[in-house]
Amino acid sequence: MTTATGTTPKPGELARLTAARLTEAGLEVSGPDPDDADGRRLFIWCPGGPYSLVITDDAHAELQGDTEDPHHAADIAAALLSPAPSTARHPAAISDGGITFKGVTGMDLKAKGFNVTLDVYVDDFYYDVSGDIAATSPDADAGTVYVNDDGGLTWDRDLWPEHADTEGQGAQRFRWHFPDPAAVARDIADTITRALPTGISHDLPAAC
Repeated sequence: MTTATGTTPKPGELARLTAARLTEAGLEVSGPDPDDADGRRLFIWCPGGPYSLVITDDAHAELQGDTEDPHHAADIAAALLSPAPSTARHPAAISDGGITFKGVTGMDLKAKGFNVTLDVYVDDFYYDVSGDIAATSPDADAGTVYVNDDGGLTWDRDLWPEHADTEGQGAQRFRWHFPDPAAVARDIADTITRALPTGISHDLPAAC
């Protein structure tokens, strides 16, 4: 059985570096909370926010937020998945009550050239069904964006394969580390910055 050992950035370092980069870009950021046992959660306050961003020490990023407009959700998702997303809209994706929120978003994302699938969840106890869409880029591993009918949007990306280095230590062991933690933070922050509007949100709490 292969055993993984390794050196990682200091606990919470990737989150702190990302927070600094987002702040430099003009976003209002709070966290990470040093008293939090997890200590990796950031809150991004911007028009249309807030958004929650969790960054683990092994470079897994998860952004969560809510949107009110399915077309806007498609634009955010597209920017998270591509540095130069198309502005195309699906001509049949009309928000008139006849198509679900995730349906409009998914149709727009398909028109923009992304891969879109429907994830369905079955509740065999209450005999109910729910679902969301999952969008990915056909050109690069930029993570996955999930959107549901409540306007909830989640971007999930594992940056470990792209940024970590491994070193062999015999047949049964290896070491891994991030040679450039700042590059990981820059990758996360630059992706989020192009997707979210900069500026202080009117909903920014007084404590921040």
